[in-house]
Amino acid sequence: VMSATFDVHRLQAHFGGEAQCAIIEASGRPHSVREYFLEDIVTELSWRPAVPSSHDGKRSGPRLPAGAWDEEDLNASFSDQRHPPATLETVRQLDERTIPLHVVAA
Repeated sequence: VMSATFDVHRLQAHFGGEAQCAIIEASGRPHSVREYFLEDIVTELSWRPAVPSSHDGKRSGPRLPAGAWDEEDLNASFSDQRHPPATLETVRQLDERTIPLHVVAA
């Protein structure tokens, strides 16, 4: 667990005290954090799925557990005009319930 805002000694006491829970401090300068969304990665890598997929629910690959995503699949209607047409088409092909981990890892 890491945070710059909570009481580490209170957390340490909760987990059995100093003998059971060490406090490790890492000093230095903070690193900037940059957010990437799927469409940013698709655009930057010019990634396209090997086989076009459909929203028929019959695709293979890592999927979220049943019931974890009960909302409308917003990828199907993705229309952020800041991205090129190829990115729009690619994102529309991806089912939100299927996680393209190989793209995220790239």
